[in-house]
Amino acid sequence: MPHTRIKRALITGAGAADGIGFAIARQLGYADHAVFLTGASARVLDRAVGLRAEGIDAKAVVADLTMAADVARLRAEVGAVDILVNNAGMGSLASPSVDKAFLAMTEADWDQGIDVSLKTAFLVTKAFLPAMVEAGYGRIV
Repeated sequence: MPHTRIKRALITGAGAADGIGFAIARQLGYADHAVFLTGASARVLDRAVGLRAEGIDAKAVVADLTMAADVARLRAEVGAVDILVNNAGMGSLASPSVDKAFLAMTEADWDQGIDVSLKTAFLVTKAFLPAMVEAGYGRIV
């Protein structure tokens, strides 16, 4: 008999309604996965409400995934997952609210972009991978 347990998926950076993370969450939801969305702002909560209106089992957690304490809180709230999609990142290394040319960027702007785009994947994977290894199953994107 095939294994029919509903898979649980965590998608980071799923707060933008027209973003890749939200689209991935929707498609995984359509495939009968329970989806957990994260975002740095409360708008991710609205995305989960929208998915639930479409019949998808969706929950959202607001978290700054560059902070180890927020990642630990996320892990405690969500529990183990089968699928982790590391989508958090910035479309621009400059502040998203300010259009800056590369030459106008500061080292702090650069560091923030690297943290949001890379450190998040490291911290979240480190938090969720042990349960996947223990279960003998997991997928990380």
